[in-house]
Amino acid sequence: MNSEPSADAAHTDAELWITMTYIERKSDPSEQEWEVLRHEAKPCLVSLVYILVFIGGGLAFLLWLLLSWIIGFWSESAASYAGYAAIGIGLFVGVRASISFLRFNKIRQAAAIEDLKEGKIDEIEVRASAVSKILLLNDNEPILCFQVDAGRLLYMQGQYMYDPHVYDQLDEEDQHNEMSVNGMNGAKAFPNDHFIIRRLPRHGRVLTITLLGHALEWEREVDVLKPEYDFPDSILIEGSLDSLSESLEEAHKAFGRTGGAEADLCTGVEDV
Repeated sequence: MNSEPSADAAHTDAELWITMTYIERKSDPSEQEWEVLRHEAKPCLVSLVYILVFIGGGLAFLLWLLLSWIIGFWSESAASYAGYAAIGIGLFVGVRASISFLRFNKIRQAAAIEDLKEGKIDEIEVRASAVSKILLLNDNEPILCFQVDAGRLLYMQGQYMYDPHVYDQLDEEDQHNEMSVNGMNGAKAFPNDHFIIRRLPRHGRVLTITLLGHALEWEREVDVLKPEYDFPDSILIEGSLDSLSESLEEAHKAFGRTGGAEADLCTGVEDV
């Protein structure tokens, strides 16, 4: 946790410290969390097969139909070659996508193996002063970045934030507010100004979110991510929301230097 203010600090500074702080501690996994640890430490072969078959093969099939139809206008005999061209393009795209997936999965799996060896779960209690929503329309959204300390950000991304089962107090039937990430109002809304996440320390997968405060609206929506940024589902990084683009760029460089080991980026964790 960040250090306490001095006794002669101004009242406003004390209020800022109270509303902007976090505590990070380690705890023993539950049986269900042990299962998640063991699962994440295994190679993700199903996803690799999915990429090769459905992305590569699906693209090849669609291209074969399209090219056969286009080339058929000029020459029916030449249309037969469309299948070979489609297979080649589909195979190329599938292999490229598989290589990219294997690279990312290798980092994630190595992180999960280290988490499994350590046998601990990260528990981060956050009192956030501000949050920004980062724009990106793909499988990683929604993306939120909380200011949890004067020089520290909590970056969270992934569709798990849509899942009511991730939140301790929520039911799927309770969701009715489209303006919050989890569809809730008031104390049940996320983003929240006081919450606890349990997650895999290096892998970053968020297991549960416990809401303890009130709804926290994002101050702005920003477009600051670059295609090469490969952050985990959650990560603590140095920086500020006022310079979020530079903070994420520095975190990307540090994340690459440590091979995805977030433990090398953030220290000061206490065991409980």
